[in-house]
Amino acid sequence: MDLKRVSLLFRLLVVGIFVAGGSLLSADDAQALGLGFHVAAGQGENNHDQIGFSLDTAVAEDRQFNYRMNLGFERFELEDRWGDKDKFSGWILENTFGFQILANEKLKLWAGPQIVTGLYENDFGFGLGASLGVNLHIGDKTSLGITLGVRRSEYSGILDDSEYDTIGYLRVDFFFRTAGDRFVSR
Repeated sequence: MDLKRVSLLFRLLVVGIFVAGGSLLSADDAQALGLGFHVAAGQGENNHDQIGFSLDTAVAEDRQFNYRMNLGFERFELEDRWGDKDKFSGWILENTFGFQILANEKLKLWAGPQIVTGLYENDFGFGLGASLGVNLHIGDKTSLGITLGVRRSEYSGILDDSEYDTIGYLRVDFFFRTAGDRFVSR
């Protein structure tokens, strides 16, 4: 599958999610859901920059588990074993499984594992990591998510060999929450 086709599919997916999300946000009996966007930067063996779409199943709701999906465009440099650096860009899908540590009307603190897949210039990446995040509720229907994490990734075929990369990252998410995604003490 070429990059133009992937780009078109990504745009159609984002439009579909925003149309569905818009109808959810306007519903009075909507389930807990946060939709928004993110920016992220990572440093370690290589530097990474990312921007994209975010979805969370419980940004503010007092629930023990939440699923966060970040779908975005990422750029990075990768150094091969000979010390040569090449620049890459592509689409990345991050799946984070959060477990609530603390929640109240103002914030939600969570931590959990992360599984990452990426498609970079027709090559594939896969990573595993850990995240620690806080969601700051800055309005009745908006939250700011701040996530710190570490991730180890493998990229197959990028430089005619598998290459590895370990980064620490900071991600900032801005969420619009549905009516059902609010803190209610249990």
